[in-house]
Amino acid sequence: MNIRLRVLVGSVGLFFINLYSGAAGNVTLAWASHLNAENAAANAVAVDRYVNIFTVGSAMGPGGTLDMVTIKYDTAGNEKWVQINDASVGGDDEAIAVAAGFDSVYVTGRSADDYVTLKYDLN
Repeated sequence: MNIRLRVLVGSVGLFFINLYSGAAGNVTLAWASHLNAENAAANAVAVDRYVNIFTVGSAMGPGGTLDMVTIKYDTAGNEKWVQINDASVGGDDEAIAVAAGFDSVYVTGRSADDYVTLKYDLN
């Protein structure tokens, strides 16, 4: 299984995750999903032991600043949950990396002039 993250940022930002499967030279698109939000950008992707897929990045929040975004997908591409975190109320936040542990997913990024790490339950 080969996971490819494709990013497009614009005035109406979209971030895409595309899951491809198959051997080299015979790869087909299994599913695709996107977040349609202003100034959205994806930065990283991780897979847990159940083959759920997590993608992280940022999107414009209700306060007019960027917020950290984490999205969980199942293997069929169904969105299971979305976590939005405004770690620095009034400042820009961005999720930069994600790692799936045994029972949690860890997201790290920047929050205004500092760093932040979040822990979410896999469920």
